[in-house]
Amino acid sequence: MNDFTYRLLGLCGGHCWAEAIDIIEREYSGVSEEEVLATLDLLKGRGFFSHRFLDREIQHPNMDELWQHKPRRLQLFLAQKCNLACRYCYAENSGSNARNKLMGWDVAKSAVDYLVKRSGERENLRVTFFGGEPLLNYKVLRRVVVYCDELSQRTGKKFSFELITNGTLLNKEIADYVAERNFSLLISIDGWREMHNFQRPSVDGRDYYDTILNNAKYIVKRYRELKSRTRIFIRANMTPRYHDARKIVDYLEGQGFNSVGVSSIVSLPYDDETPGALTREQMDVIDSDYEQLLLEILLDLEQGRRLSPYRNRYISTMVMHKLKEGMTLGITCGIGRNTNAVDCDGNIYPCHRYVGMDKYIIGDIFSGLSPSRTMGLYHEYNQCALKECSGCWAHRICAGGCAWERSAPDGAIYERMPTDCERFRRTIEKFMWLDKEMRKRCPGVYSDMQKSRGRGDEEIKNWSWD
Repeated sequence: MNDFTYRLLGLCGGHCWAEAIDIIEREYSGVSEEEVLATLDLLKGRGFFSHRFLDREIQHPNMDELWQHKPRRLQLFLAQKCNLACRYCYAENSGSNARNKLMGWDVAKSAVDYLVKRSGERENLRVTFFGGEPLLNYKVLRRVVVYCDELSQRTGKKFSFELITNGTLLNKEIADYVAERNFSLLISIDGWREMHNFQRPSVDGRDYYDTILNNAKYIVKRYRELKSRTRIFIRANMTPRYHDARKIVDYLEGQGFNSVGVSSIVSLPYDDETPGALTREQMDVIDSDYEQLLLEILLDLEQGRRLSPYRNRYISTMVMHKLKEGMTLGITCGIGRNTNAVDCDGNIYPCHRYVGMDKYIIGDIFSGLSPSRTMGLYHEYNQCALKECSGCWAHRICAGGCAWERSAPDGAIYERMPTDCERFRRTIEKFMWLDKEMRKRCPGVYSDMQKSRGRGDEEIKNWSWD
């Protein structure tokens, strides 16, 4: 798609015919009305300007197929308690951490047995240690890993492990163990000391910032010494008080972390005062800054300049993102299918964000998933999405968005906020625009990134990832 076609497409829907023609004549001298019509016919022939209505007949069979899906991942809540009290934490707000519990070995063992049994023919399984702060229950974590090793010998299943931690307890002993076992690892560090301590205060009033930072630096060093190709992700969250993504990324990369992610705390449709949520005006500013960042990255690539690790990953994620069509609306990820989250009592939830929200318990590890609860929840999400998404051109890509974000604690399922839908549509448009610009301005890099799909980003040729 060339510049003219892309511009014409952008004018469609927001301008009448006379206005569109007037704009085209001013911006593209020499283009006739006949050429505009021919371009529109070409776009129409390639699927634009057509609306594929929701086929309600296929929704129910698709829903029934979800029940047959076999999970590959268990999110094990080793601790429903934490030594931090983060202002925006969903585990704090759902009441999960207030239960002040540690998972016993009998529940942890039964949960792993449940995963092995329910996974069917799947060979590769993953156990994610979650909380609260899972390292408050480090002894059970170690026993789970040993037990999984035993199960591998008996069943042929291959286990990998993931740890989600606030970093306060990630001392040398634990870090060495985690590194030797090659865990995937995510550590939450909200930027510099002032920002971090404001957003992630400790329960006992102590300043853990230096401990967290030093623990994170040590384990990054250990992974490098072991020549591990597993990335350690450092995640920060943006709130109304601190929402300068560039400043946050620059600071964390300056500390030696190469895999930094920044997330926005967003408002939920059922809560007018979502803790730590950015305002719509702040989200708009952040979106504009990301658009400017894209332009800067393209210019850097065009001129052969080296990108920072964050910019490398940001551009590659956008270029290699596949706009897949989701046939089943309302179920956009692996909740309850690929992933089961288990609390300290053995209750099963659709994913980690639901833990503590009792209205969304869909079974337990002792008796298994409840068909009525699981499928009832799926059908509620599906019906809500069918109602609100039928008139949107992006419904087959978006499929209704994150289910948890529309799930109120009382069990009510809410519609997405219109501003969230519009933001998603703009994101899809950015993907299309970036694809066009990369092909035109950086064809060599674009070609290498396309070839890398499905192989892992470490195999990209002629592209710096360090």
